Amino acid sequence: MKKTLPQKRHNQTLDCWKLLAALLIMGHHAVLIGESDNYIFHGAYIYTEFFFMVSGFFLVRSLEAGKVKNSSSYVKKTLYRLFPYTAVAISVQYILTGLLSGSWKQCLKTWIVWPLEIFYLTDLHIGVAQLGHLWYIAAMLFTMPIVCWVFLKDKEIFKIIIWMFPLLWYGYCYVTWGHLGHRGLFIDLIRALTGLLLGGGIFYISNIISKCEFLVKHKWAGTIIAWGSFGMTVLYTYDHYWTEYDIYCIFYFVVALVFITSKASKDIQINNDRMDFLSDLSMGIYIVHVSVGGFIQRFWGTAVTRLQKYLLYYFLTIVIAFMLLMLVKKMRKNNE
Repeated sequence: MKKTLPQKRHNQTLDCWKLLAALLIMGHHAVLIGESDNYIFHGAYIYTEFFFMVSGFFLVRSLEAGKVKNSSSYVKKTLYRLFPYTAVAISVQYILTGLLSGSWKQCLKTWIVWPLEIFYLTDLHIGVAQLGHLWYIAAMLFTMPIVCWVFLKDKEIFKIIIWMFPLLWYGYCYVTWGHLGHRGLFIDLIRALTGLLLGGGIFYISNIISKCEFLVKHKWAGTIIAWGSFGMTVLYTYDHYWTEYDIYCIFYFVVALVFITSKASKDIQINNDRMDFLSDLSMGIYIVHVSVGGFIQRFWGTAVTRLQKYLLYYFLTIVIAFMLLMLVKKMRKNNE
């Protein structure tokens, strides 16, 4: 029997949110261009959890639709989509860092780590990573097989774990640290697993909401709830970091994603088949922004004002992300 899914896979509102989330994560990493202390959007690291949830939603959706036959098939598909982009970005970063290192000895010392990083091993804290923010991709790829395995093994147990595991982890974080921004090998993997599982929970609630005739009839209400919830996370991360507001953001992410992926809200209706490019652009921005920020600080750190650095940071990141997308697209086309 064919599964009933909340909506079509392409969601233009979700594309916009992913792009906004990537830009906000750039704000969190503004330390790269010289920011310090409580600068705006310092708390935007929490949008990594948002991306985990979105990935988990689509993973469980594919599992429920019977499109995932074993615990590695979906991971291979995800790796095929992401690897060319990260491989190019990492290679360029290592080439430039090596050439600017000042000596051949230091250059070779830098390049010798490249094979580890290109396969995301340094992002799992095996050595020192040049692009440590790609831990998000590494942790996701290493934990996706666990989600698939548990689902395929026993779906009823899976439906319990998707709620119990996040509840225990976020409760532990709140009691121990009071926030969700910690990093570490096992913490990274647990954060990824928690977000993916919670994304699965969002899928099931979204399915239930989609069957509620009252909510489906009054989509304007669901749309307000979705955008209002996502907007609350923007307000929290604007001026707060490493606080209990991280936990609140998780709640608002869940509410926003439940409504925006269900039939109880209105998607952005733009007659443009290329709107999905926003999703790809958000990925490109996330991949290249750390490199761009580092080089801006290195070459223009004291030569331009704070505002000029921000403008350069965002403008160059978007341009280079676009170039990365076009380059990989051309490479794939030539290999067909």
